[in-house]
Amino acid sequence: MGCAGGWLYYRYVGCTTGTCAVTSSLWLSTGFGYILGSLLYPVLWPGRGKRQDCDRAE
Repeated sequence: MGCAGGWLYYRYVGCTTGTCAVTSSLWLSTGFGYILGSLLYPVLWPGRGKRQDCDRAE
């Protein structure tokens, strides 16, 4: 998801002059999108990946 966001940012926002460090390169923009998406995933979806039956009292 983050890679797609990085590519979309590069494609539609980007840097027309080529002087921007992150957005002038497709690979850097996609890489930073991946890292940002990896960091934000647990914040946006906090319950993902946990077993649902762990909370049951037996």
